[in-house]
Amino acid sequence: MTSIIPFHNRWMYILNSASAVYRKSAGDNKEYQQTALSLSQLSLKIFLIYYEKGTFNFPLDETHKTINEEILFNVKAANFSQTQLLDILEKIENGSSQHLWNSFLNKNMENLNLPENLLEEKNRLQLKLANIKKNTPEETAIKDSISTAELEIAKQNKSFDRNSYHEFSVKKILDGLKENQSILRYF
Repeated sequence: MTSIIPFHNRWMYILNSASAVYRKSAGDNKEYQQTALSLSQLSLKIFLIYYEKGTFNFPLDETHKTINEEILFNVKAANFSQTQLLDILEKIENGSSQHLWNSFLNKNMENLNLPENLLEEKNRLQLKLANIKKNTPEETAIKDSISTAELEIAKQNKSFDRNSYHEFSVKKILDGLKENQSILRYF
């Protein structure tokens, strides 16, 4: 039995597969190494855009792991600059943070003491926002509605926003470490 791969997953799969082909045939060819990394980063970019819509499902969880694995293989295979490496790690961490937050919400909805319809409304508005023209009155109205929903969520559970997904900077974290400290990230 073959499964039907949703459109966005198909693109992520194609890009990851192409990245693996380039990486495996690259050897010392810097151009191939860079192409492999670019393809896997594009796959991650599609993943992050998809996740901005607030969706979580288990096939996407597997896709997320595959994307991160391919990016890390590419980083290991090539000698990238510190700036490139920080940029890559930041993209991985932002994707992982957003992914883990959505997974947490999915698994702990009843423990958050929030009406399910409130989060569903926020997610519905985020999906709608992702699929409309930018810089329009409709976009402004939807953003206002999302803000209203977020304020209502914050009223009902004060720790929700503090624990929710926010972008962060890997560089800021590294700058805050002392010389004898390091961070181990398990993938």
